[in-house]
Amino acid sequence: MGQDYAGFLLGLPTSGTFDSKESSAANAKYFALFLQDNWRMRSNLTLNLGFRWEHETPATERYNRAVNGFNESAASPIAAAALAAYALSPVPQIPMSQFRVNGGLTFASASNPGLYSTKSELFSPRFGFAWKPDLVDRKMVVRGWIGRLYLPDRHSQCAGAQPGGLQPTDYVYSDE
Repeated sequence: MGQDYAGFLLGLPTSGTFDSKESSAANAKYFALFLQDNWRMRSNLTLNLGFRWEHETPATERYNRAVNGFNESAASPIAAAALAAYALSPVPQIPMSQFRVNGGLTFASASNPGLYSTKSELFSPRFGFAWKPDLVDRKMVVRGWIGRLYLPDRHSQCAGAQPGGLQPTDYVYSDE
């Protein structure tokens, strides 16, 4: 008799839906090269110059089961139905002659497997120094560094969008 109230207090669900996404096999490559050298300018001053080159490829899905863009000029399969519905109830801001229903998703393929675009090659210089001031204890060192940094795109972790790849599973509560 009190099981429903106890379930409510415990936060137990009585119904719901769980969507399981289709599996995905995404892959992206990241390459980097770093060159650096130190020059002792004086006995208490060292300069450090470095240069980094980076290249990241866009993520790809092994079986091309992902969306990789949107084509605004593609014909839409719902254009006729949308135009008919709009003709029944148009808004004054968009005349019927200007109402357009274009566009559609583009999907990865063997000729275009990338899920997004990346800047092909990134160059980042670095400059640093180490200085021991003569005025204070010789154990003290002042260091400084400046440079340009790039972080890799992490789009590949989302493994690409797969619209229509969800399988809903209903949860039905039973107290038996």
